Amino acid sequence: KLQLYSRAELYFIRAAALSETQEQAWLGHAQLEINQQDYASAMALLNKVLKANPTRSDLKNNLEILQRLSNQQS
Repeated sequence: KLQLYSRAELYFIRAAALSETQEQAWLGHAQLEINQQDYASAMALLNKVLKANPTRSDLKNNLEILQRLSNQQS
């Protein structure tokens, strides 16, 4: 299963290098990190989306939830 996550992560990184798929790649990669409970990495990716596309205010709520989950892990 870990090998599948690593492969998926690689594909998301490659897709993020293309401007036309960058946002979707970051969002997909963030979901992958959430599934692995790596909330810090997911937040970093969602912040990239927000920086590139400030109109995505829907992500702010997701970031708050991830911050709470991350705090609970510590």
